[in-house]
Order: sequence, then C-alpha cells, then structure tokens
Amino acid sequence: MPQPVITQPRNLATPDAILGKLLSLFAPANRRGAFLSALVGGLLCHLYILTNMLPEHDWQYNFYADQSKVMLGRWLLKWACAPSSNAILSWFTGLLVLFYLALAAVLVVDLLDIRSPALAGLAGLLMVTMPSVASGFAYMFTADGYFLSVLLAVAAARLACCRRKVPGTLLAALALGCSMGIYQAYAGVTLLLFCSVLILRLLREQPSFRAFFVDAMPMILSVILGVLFYFVMLYLSLARSGQTLADYQGISALGGGSELSIAVLLNRLYLLFSAWREGTRYLFFEFPTLGNSVWGQRFVWIMYLLLALLLLGCVWAKRLWRRPWALPVLALILVLIPLGTNYVEVLTSE
Repeated sequence: MPQPVITQPRNLATPDAILGKLLSLFAPANRRGAFLSALVGGLLCHLYILTNMLPEHDWQYNFYADQSKVMLGRWLLKWACAPSSNAILSWFTGLLVLFYLALAAVLVVDLLDIRSPALAGLAGLLMVTMPSVASGFAYMFTADGYFLSVLLAVAAARLACCRRKVPGTLLAALALGCSMGIYQAYAGVTLLLFCSVLILRLLREQPSFRAFFVDAMPMILSVILGVLFYFVMLYLSLARSGQTLADYQGISALGGGSELSIAVLLNRLYLLFSAWREGTRYLFFEFPTLGNSVWGQRFVWIMYLLLALLLLGCVWAKRLWRRPWALPVLALILVLIPLGTNYVEVLTSE
C-alpha cells in the first residue's frame, strides 16, 4: 500500500512578513539614527518650502510639465519625476526628497562603517541640511527626480563595495547609469564616496597592495560600465525620440568625441586638467565663501585644518610609510578628489 506523500507548507510572503523584513534592515541603531535624523531634521529645516510655493525663473516653463529632457541627456528624468505628477506639489515632492535622502544617509553610514548612533545621526542630519539640498528645493518641479539621482549614486557606491563582487559591480553600474540618466552631475557623489572608502580602507585595514587593488577594481569597473550604460541608453533614447542634444551648458558635447585621434585625446587630457583645476578652485576658494558669511568661511577652514590633522595623525599612527606604495596611493586619491567634485566638466565642453 503506497504511503501518503507529506508536503511541507510553503511560507507565504504575507504583507506582515514583507514589512518585517524591510524594517529589519533598520535594526542596527546607527541605521535608525541616520534615517530618523535625516527625515525629522529635514522636515524641521525645510518645512517652510514644503508648505509654500516659492517661484523662481524656471517655474513659468515647468508649472505643469512631464520633465522629458532627453535633449539634455537626462533620459530617465521624466520617469524619475513621474510619482509627483506633472504638477508642482511642494509637500508631496518634498516628502519624497527627504525619504530619498534618509535612505541615502543609511547607505552612507553603512558604506563608511559609522557604527556610533550619535555620529550616524549627525551624518544623516548633515546630508539634509547642506546648502545644495536647500538650493535643490528651489527647483521643486524636478527635486524628487534629482534627489532620486543622489540616492542611486549612493546606492552605486554601496553596491560596488559589497562582498559579492560580480553582481555588486553590475548592479552598481546599472545604478550609476540610471543616476546619470536623471542628472549627470550627481555621479560625482559616487566618485567621492569611492575616494572616501579607499582612504578609510588604507588607514583602517592596512591591506597589501594586491588586496587594495582587488577592493578598488569593482569601483573602477562599475564607473566604466555605468558610463557606457548611460551613453548607450542616451543614444537609444535620442534615436527613439528623434531629438538631438541641446547646446545648453555644453550638453551637445556628450554626443561627440567618438573620433579617436591625437587631437581628441589631447583635448580630453586638457579637459581632465581643467576639471581638476576648477574643482580645486571650488573647494579652496569658492566653497569657503558661499553665502558671504565670515563665520561660515572660518568654520570651513577649521574643518579643513581638522581633517588635515586627523589624516596626518592616522598616517603616523598606522606607520603608513613602512609600505612604500601606500603614501603615493593616498596622495593620488587625495588629488583625485577635486576631479570627482567637478568631473562633469570632462563630459561637456563648457
């Protein structure tokens, strides 16, 4: 007589189970601190613009628009702004922005391994109170799309640094390409996070050159593949829409440069140097004077001084000079920071 077949009941993904798994991602206190400080601090800081409409010169063209900006190289902007509709909904768009930034704060805290809940909370608060965030709210009609680009840029950095190298690199490239498809400039966030991660690993873990190179390779590949994915999607979007790139701030240069010649290579090298020079000028001359605040300028220079002293202290404590390759690599990463700040100039002619 055949025995009855006993089947095990499947665990169904109920709404409660799904919600429980999502909330478990915020189980560590540092993640909760970053998320809540960014969300609550952002509401307190930006509540006025979320509950009012403060028009600026671009509002007349975007009061009701679908934000289709393929001609500006932003082939994903229309879909990134779709949740807030074609109208300007300040409160809804503002809440989306703060939610995106709160998630980005969690990823940054995780990426930089900030374990202290207090410091993680300060990091989240810093991310939503930067002047660039306040100025981003001036363009409320695209703010949700732009800050989704920031979230994707941060996600790209986190994915490239995960333990599973191959899937992480591919997903990071996808996230970076989509971030550029919304707003090209925010890919600089990914580049600067990569620089920060490499500096921290150099100082914290004291890896061998081989281990350090293995850690850096997914970051390099994700940038290359992400940029390639962005350009492929850009050309496909232009072909599908029948549009050409506009001449706004050198955007039309994105469609050129396919010719390989000595003149083109020299021009790109000059653009690299020019982007580095302008990035250095911004960090050391323009950024400290933003807002024409004397106290703000002093605070920035004090911050720079403390960072320099902290870096020198870490170099001394870790005896970094005992590894002949470590100091030159550290210097190279520091030199690349201004380029990451202003990398978008390499893509355009202006």
